[in-house]
Amino acid sequence: MDSPVLYEAILWDNDGILVDSEFLYFEFTREALAGLGVNLTLADYQEINLRQGLNVFGLAEQLGVTEDVIEKTKAERNALFRDRIAEGVEMIDGVRETLEALHGHLPMAVVTSSWPENLNAMHRDHGLEHYFETVVAGGATPHFKPHPAPYLLAAERLKVRPDRCLVVEDSERGLQAAVRAGMRCAVVPNELTRVGDFSEAYRVLKNVREVVPLVFADAS
Repeated sequence: MDSPVLYEAILWDNDGILVDSEFLYFEFTREALAGLGVNLTLADYQEINLRQGLNVFGLAEQLGVTEDVIEKTKAERNALFRDRIAEGVEMIDGVRETLEALHGHLPMAVVTSSWPENLNAMHRDHGLEHYFETVVAGGATPHFKPHPAPYLLAAERLKVRPDRCLVVEDSERGLQAAVRAGMRCAVVPNELTRVGDFSEAYRVLKNVREVVPLVFADAS
């Protein structure tokens, strides 16, 4: 059994953990790829994006679609997704009470592949910004999850050792990023991500509310 650990920071994924945007992003990506002749199934997206952390637009490359066309399609997808976010995205159940319970006890950060403008819009809408000391969003490092760079940058900004961080993730690629960064990771799977292999997780939780007793139990 693992010995108790006093965490010095909690690092949160965003999409599917704090806000319910994961499936929405899949739908916009599926529509974009359909315009390039690619039939992106949910199973494909789960395997390629959420498990392996690869770009599903690689499927278009395999059909011979040029890089210029792919980049133009991505930009159009991103603009449509941004417009949809501006209409509002639901917060995951239990998030606010969980952040309230932890706020002031430990510094917290968001580590996400979402672009800053999308993340800011979602957090502004729900008033979440003040809970986090720093944010590592898409483009902050040369590498995306499952590479450890985003989580290592968050630890560096918070001036804490990686092994003193608890990461809260929902996907296999996020778990791999945390593990490779030398951090403990609690996974809260959802309907989209539950197909992942979470055998390396420190804990697999039913919902974000379970993060609070986990943190305080490990600190005792």
